[in-house]
Amino acid sequence: MHIALRALLAATLVAIVALTDKRFGPTIAGLLLGFPTVIGTTLLFTASQGSRAVGQLAVATLYGLVALAAFLAIIAVASLGLKLPPIVTVLLGTGAWLITAIVIYTLHR
Repeated sequence: MHIALRALLAATLVAIVALTDKRFGPTIAGLLLGFPTVIGTTLLFTASQGSRAVGQLAVATLYGLVALAAFLAIIAVASLGLKLPPIVTVLLGTGAWLITAIVIYTLHR
């Protein structure tokens, strides 16, 4: 049940962002992507496991945000600065995310 609800919320958020992008442009849509809908819901579901689990999830999410920042920074530079094709920018960004996530995970352990 929780997984289905999470999937529904995520799909709804994607639809809202896509519609917002068409109506108001990428800046407003990008700001909406930063809204803590998914993590907020996940933290609420995790609350049944206790405060420690919620805290650990919050810290891990902060780590994930560092990797996400690397992903977005590479995409911004590759697409706006280098003017690379979108598929290349996404692949480079994904590589940056993966490397950053592995480094953070390794340092955290």
